[in-house]
Amino acid sequence: MKRLGRGTVATLCLLVSCRDRPTPSHRGLYLGGDLNVFSPCGDAHVYWVQAADTTLRKLRGAQQGLAGSIARPIYIEVRGRLLPGRGQAEYHGTFQIDTLLAVSGRRPLDCTLPRGSGKLDPDQ
Repeated sequence: MKRLGRGTVATLCLLVSCRDRPTPSHRGLYLGGDLNVFSPCGDAHVYWVQAADTTLRKLRGAQQGLAGSIARPIYIEVRGRLLPGRGQAEYHGTFQIDTLLAVSGRRPLDCTLPRGSGKLDPDQ
């Protein structure tokens, strides 16, 4: 029986781990504090966020650490869904975050928000 080299095993492990990484259903900007809102990349709508308490604590902690303030949005990648008919005040609806996949203090260049898109527009 032929033995696999370490490089082959490492490559196989990398391929398997990359394949198993969950794909985000949504990416965009999150702003915590009293607002607790999310705006998907390329969308001018702002949604109220609903999530498990542990997820909300992770988001707020990341926002404080990465952005230096809960007043500045952070970029997130999540698995989640819009909840129909569950709008809150001036928000377009409610967004349920099921799984937080990635958090960053920098928004990727391909994640744009239309100018004047409200609370999450860093140029406003």
